[in-house]
Amino acid sequence: MAGLPVAFWDVPQLRPRGHGLRLCSSPKKEDISAMWPQLHGSDNWDGLLDPLNPSLRDEIIKYGEFCQVTYDAYNFDVFDERCGGCRGTRDQLLNDVDHGHCGYEVTRLLFATMSEVEWPDWIPYWLLQWVLHMESRTEKTNWMGFVAVSNDEETKRLGRREIVVAWRGTCGPCEWYKDAQFMMQRLVGAGSDDVEVDHGFLSVYTSRGKCNRQSASEQAMEEIRRLVGKYGQEGAVSLTVTGHSLGGALAVLNAHEAAAASIPGLTHVSVVSFAAPRVGNAAFGEELARVGVKLLRVVINEDVVPDLPPAVFLGYQHAGVEMDMDIHDAPDLDISWIDVIQKHSLKTYLHLVELNRRASAVSLLVLEAAFPRVQLPSKKVEKLLRARECWYRMADLGIIQGPPGWPSLERDPKDDVPVAAN
Repeated sequence: MAGLPVAFWDVPQLRPRGHGLRLCSSPKKEDISAMWPQLHGSDNWDGLLDPLNPSLRDEIIKYGEFCQVTYDAYNFDVFDERCGGCRGTRDQLLNDVDHGHCGYEVTRLLFATMSEVEWPDWIPYWLLQWVLHMESRTEKTNWMGFVAVSNDEETKRLGRREIVVAWRGTCGPCEWYKDAQFMMQRLVGAGSDDVEVDHGFLSVYTSRGKCNRQSASEQAMEEIRRLVGKYGQEGAVSLTVTGHSLGGALAVLNAHEAAAASIPGLTHVSVVSFAAPRVGNAAFGEELARVGVKLLRVVINEDVVPDLPPAVFLGYQHAGVEMDMDIHDAPDLDISWIDVIQKHSLKTYLHLVELNRRASAVSLLVLEAAFPRVQLPSKKVEKLLRARECWYRMADLGIIQGPPGWPSLERDPKDDVPVAAN
């Protein structure tokens, strides 16, 4: 660890473990029980964004960390039979990615089916399979996020029981294909026939499949209703839906459905999205306001994704309140003007939010040490720590070394692709 500043070791969140560093504990959290409605948009975040309110900043980072969990635990390993699933189990998911300190418990994993893949008949079927990594023309099911609920201690700090639904952004080829389906379709069940949303996003949210007999919508709503029924008699219950990129679009659809359902005992529905694209037309924005969804969109000015799908000709329009940031506020990121991937990265977003925490100049290394889940897309720390960007060990994700390779451990079948209840 030669080359690290002395101040690096003064950060309480880290402790040595083997050849790496592990998250230990977080700073004492502020009690926000008296102001949580304002932090979640009761006044449309008036006076809280410029300058950014410290309590709101911490809440935004909290939801960003939940989004990061969906990436950290996603199984990218094409040699694993569970590729596209969740590496961890439901009970240990947050602990497996060093987020067990957050005060929430995961109650359900969510899966989405990429179905209805439209493809010209003149293009060979085998090419469709190869390009989209699909075993069939109509189905590809992936892990898409999770539902969590605050524990008793966190509930006391928050001033209400909070249900959080976190949606993952685009990872697989099928998901990129869905992102590119810009045509609109009418949102069934909305208050007006004029309400239209992106066909691709809605398809991901509502499609079923052979392995996934419940859509992502049905899974999420079933769990939200169960949790509200369980905790609604104890006091206020709120729902916060979050997501990055595609996940931000799914978060808006999920929040609208939950608010429109008027679930008895659910007192507040809000969305905190990161780098989310446009989801629907102007009528959809009015529909969100009608059902009471409070939407905060965190965007980087230089990120191109929030400008998609195009507003011109197609009629797309953003809803909610925008919190905009500028990449030039963080010169230590050293991101090229042409590097659209890093400008869209969730870690870049969280770093820019985190910059507001610093009352005075602090070194890059101390900042990254203090908030390891907001690790920058920079090679500086990687060279010093000899650590990968995903720096937890493979064994911490529930897999062990071969032979051959890194086979997954046995786990509860309920943590894999769900099926509808009989």
